Amino acid sequence: MKERLKNIFYEMIPVILGMLIALWTENIREDFDDQEKLDEIIKLVGNETTENISELGKSTEHNRMAKDSLKKYLTNSEIPLGEIIRKTNGLHVPFIRSYTPTLLYGLSNKDKIANWELISTISENQEAIQIVKSRVTDITNLDFISKDKSEKQKLDIILSDLIINGNGILSNLSKIDSLVKNIKK
Repeated sequence: MKERLKNIFYEMIPVILGMLIALWTENIREDFDDQEKLDEIIKLVGNETTENISELGKSTEHNRMAKDSLKKYLTNSEIPLGEIIRKTNGLHVPFIRSYTPTLLYGLSNKDKIANWELISTISENQEAIQIVKSRVTDITNLDFISKDKSEKQKLDIILSDLIINGNGILSNLSKIDSLVKNIKK
């Protein structure tokens, strides 16, 4: 009986070792897959950030000029709000791409992302982007036919918010860009 138990034990050792080796190699493969995904995501973040900086820079500058033009017409009760917007070549709302948070959160092993500062900066940016989106919605509630100073002041406030939040997003995008470049090294 003891001999039989000994034989069973000796026969189980290779099976147990085989299972441990299989688990170990699977773990290595998952780590490699996660690193490949992370590298691809970092590349996407870099590309997305570059596009967003360009888009947002142009949009913020245009809105700054529109705000300056609006000041000229703020007290003019002859010109309706819509005409002022037309004279300033419209308002520019940036199209900000923000796919990467979803991609980053989708990694199976988040501990592989060594740079939590990158993730937190991207999250901060998402909050600022939501504020910009809400201010854009406020624009649609303006009375464009009105010649009233209060409607023009509302637009002035909205433009100020778009410029301030745009600058904040640009600052975060520059930080993200810098972090991504450091990760790529």
